[in-house]
Amino acid sequence: MIKVFIVDDEKWVRQSIKHSIAWEEHGFEIASEEDDGLDALGKIMELRPQIVIADIRMPGLDGIELFKMVRMKLPHTLFIFISGYSHFNYVQDALNLGAFNYILKPIDAGKLLEVLLNAKSRTIQLEQSVRDQAMARHSLGMLKNRFLNALLDGTRFAETALAAKLKQFGLAFPFGGFVVLRIAIDNYRSIKQHLNFNDIELMSFSLRNIAAEVIAKYGLIGAMADLSSGELAVLLNVQQDGWEETEPYVRKAAEEIAASVKQYQYFTVTIGMGDLVDELGRLNESNAQAGRSLDYRLELGNDRVIAPSDRKEREDRFDLLPVEEETELLKLLDGLNRPAFNERIDKLFGSLNGSRIRQPFQLGFLFRHICGLIFMMAARKGHSTSHLQEEQRAVHDQAEGMTQADEFRELLKSVADRYLLAADDAGDQGEKSSAVRKMREYVYAHYEEKVDLQVLAGHLYMHPVYLSKIFKQETGGNFTDFLLGYRMSMAKELMRHKAYELSDIARMVGFDDYSYFNKQFRKTQGLSPQEFRKTVEMIP
Repeated sequence: MIKVFIVDDEKWVRQSIKHSIAWEEHGFEIASEEDDGLDALGKIMELRPQIVIADIRMPGLDGIELFKMVRMKLPHTLFIFISGYSHFNYVQDALNLGAFNYILKPIDAGKLLEVLLNAKSRTIQLEQSVRDQAMARHSLGMLKNRFLNALLDGTRFAETALAAKLKQFGLAFPFGGFVVLRIAIDNYRSIKQHLNFNDIELMSFSLRNIAAEVIAKYGLIGAMADLSSGELAVLLNVQQDGWEETEPYVRKAAEEIAASVKQYQYFTVTIGMGDLVDELGRLNESNAQAGRSLDYRLELGNDRVIAPSDRKEREDRFDLLPVEEETELLKLLDGLNRPAFNERIDKLFGSLNGSRIRQPFQLGFLFRHICGLIFMMAARKGHSTSHLQEEQRAVHDQAEGMTQADEFRELLKSVADRYLLAADDAGDQGEKSSAVRKMREYVYAHYEEKVDLQVLAGHLYMHPVYLSKIFKQETGGNFTDFLLGYRMSMAKELMRHKAYELSDIARMVGFDDYSYFNKQFRKTQGLSPQEFRKTVEMIP
């Protein structure tokens, strides 16, 4: 139902409007009525009607002033003005300001219905446009988040491709230095169990808003990305020169983020800072260091900022794991040697009684170090990276509160059984699934570049014929069709943006020849790019 609000200082006019048509039969409901513009203003803001029928001239706050004030907060609410012939010059002023239409007194029921039905059609168009724009922003936001995650994971981009993506997502990094902050919601997994999807989304949204406000307040340049672990990554672009003076300023901003979250939300956060890196392509290094900073929550506790200096001071106290021991564990994991791995873990934790690694937080660091080796090898064996990141966070949560070497040892063996040694059962199928997943991920990150089976074969060290075969086996479709389909979906998304010429869009999705792009688009979509663009709501 379309909600209609009536404002007129004369009761007989309001009654005439209310009884002139069958409102519900035509999809309308009268939300409320008022005889005073000022009283109407508060009610309109509360009820948010799609259509307001208002007298153009009323004592106090007249119709035009009411329209101006409502439009500031509810720009899509349509105004239909009522006027006598003597006030028609005011109607012309209102129409020039953007009012939808007018009705002259005495009110004709047929004319009123005609104007209302036109307003209803316009309202439906406006609401669909708002939904389309919201979906487009959401879709573009997802693409931007995927791109930033690729940078954080160490994906390399050609210089021209990187520049195109930065332009596409409105990212500008004028300085040569980059630092990553990782913001983790404390006890995230246990909190998440008690929330529904909307509550989780709201929690994430509020965290992003607080971080964005503080970053803007401190005049810092950056971007934010949601990580699969439930963390928020903040990429800061800073000057390399004088980082010693800038670092405390960044830390102060991070501390204000944590303090604001604690003040305004029902949860707290811990923020891990990474080291300064000198190029965007090394962002993964700062990201990994920020993750290691977060690991020190075991010793330092939650609800704080942990900077690189905090981490390094403690890393110097003891060796987490001798290099030769780490090498041996990796060999056993790679060889899926379950008995030998368990024996090695038993021996390692059994020898801790006389060592310097006695405190619970030290045991926790050792546990996380070996756990990291297990998940790293599991990723190499073909397990889903996003799934592993979530599971690794769950295992870390499970280890919270442990104090005994035996507890850490048994959990490590259980993790290895579940996420790595069971890979022996997956066999060749796991290898194929991993290759197909990597093919898709490569397309997602490099679709604007030259991509074909030959390029992928060089990237994955596999024969192109084999890649073509396993892709068809697992997906039921050809790789070339998948690549073309993904490029077309990206092109359609970009076509919503007025700023991009069609020839620019063709290049941004991997086509140097616009005529060939035009041909492929028409072939797959049934419309030319020009025709398709006319069917979508454009975004400035």
